[in-house]
Amino acid sequence: MREPVQQSTIRKIVFSTTVLSVVLVVVFDLWLGLAHPLAKSPTASLDRTEVYCATKTYEKEVKSPSVVVLGSSLVTAPIMQAEANYHKSVIPRFLHRRSHVIENALADRLGGKPDVYCMAVGGEMASDAYLITKRLLKNNSTPIAVVYGVAPRDFQDNLMPGIQSSETFRVLSDIDDVQDLCRNVSLTFDQQAGLIVERISALARYRADIRSYVTLKGKKLVEGMLPFPIFEKMGPDLQVRVRRDGWFPEEALGTPPAVPGYAVEHTPEQQVTYEYIRRYNPLAQKLVDTEFGYLNKLFELCDQKDVPVVVVNMPLSAFNRKLMAKGFYDEYLSRMKTACVKANAEFIDLNTPEWDEASNFVDSVHLKPEVSQKFLENLAEVISKSQAAIAIRTNKAIAAKSQ
Repeated sequence: MREPVQQSTIRKIVFSTTVLSVVLVVVFDLWLGLAHPLAKSPTASLDRTEVYCATKTYEKEVKSPSVVVLGSSLVTAPIMQAEANYHKSVIPRFLHRRSHVIENALADRLGGKPDVYCMAVGGEMASDAYLITKRLLKNNSTPIAVVYGVAPRDFQDNLMPGIQSSETFRVLSDIDDVQDLCRNVSLTFDQQAGLIVERISALARYRADIRSYVTLKGKKLVEGMLPFPIFEKMGPDLQVRVRRDGWFPEEALGTPPAVPGYAVEHTPEQQVTYEYIRRYNPLAQKLVDTEFGYLNKLFELCDQKDVPVVVVNMPLSAFNRKLMAKGFYDEYLSRMKTACVKANAEFIDLNTPEWDEASNFVDSVHLKPEVSQKFLENLAEVISKSQAAIAIRTNKAIAAKSQ
């Protein structure tokens, strides 16, 4: 009789241990998804990306209606460069999202001073702009107007493995976005299953970040036990080699800065040229069609909330446009104008001869610091004459602040 009793006891212990393990995993998964501990970790993670930091900053700071500016690094570069000059100090780009320069320029033209927030992030495509807009419109701080600075790369980028691979999609998308993506984009069963699991489980979504964190902690533990260096690090000379002092590749030291008088960090011009040749060629028509579909969804969201949208075609150098597939830029412009007309969104083209000269650009796509202020003044001028200006002028919160 003793043996069956022992087996029963063992089964109970195994069952209890299994249940407890599952409960602990679920609790850890919930904690990881709700507390976002990796945002304070010493490693680079999804919770330290530009879109995560910008979204959290906006949701924490915005208490009154505002104007939101969307776009890629073509938008963030002039805004952050001008802000650094305005404040005459180094600013953390991921966390500093107010554009005082645009605010002041609009105040001079509108008689009221709106809060202007930059929700543009590096690499932002139309699908990312839609997800950011969707997130903002869910909050109580719904913007008065949206200004979206667009460029051809927002719709055509062969270096993007897929819409689902962007940091914005991984940080902001929900299960509905995954289902929508699966309906409109050809994905394998494994890819679809992986996306669904990542949306349900924080452990799956942050698995690469957890691996980086554990790797860094392990390296530091081993390093502390050895009298000589064995790991590669980056030092003050920005060279990566085996050394005792310096930073591990997994480490994330704060957020990238914008420094007065200097261009925000960018790759060398020749490398940018090679990258854009690959981004633009060959033309990926399915991707272009999908991204324009997301642009239309962005328009629909804003229309439901009565938020006017101003689409601004950003300056690009004539040299950069020559890298595109033949006829693509004209097709992009035509399609953009048509989409804006159908959605009753205003389209403004700032890619004019005044701005497309090579002397205005650091690397053929990003504006130089010395012309950023002038560009934002130009942007504020066209906004002040747009349909969004009516909503800004008539907003009671802005009118009260101006009195």
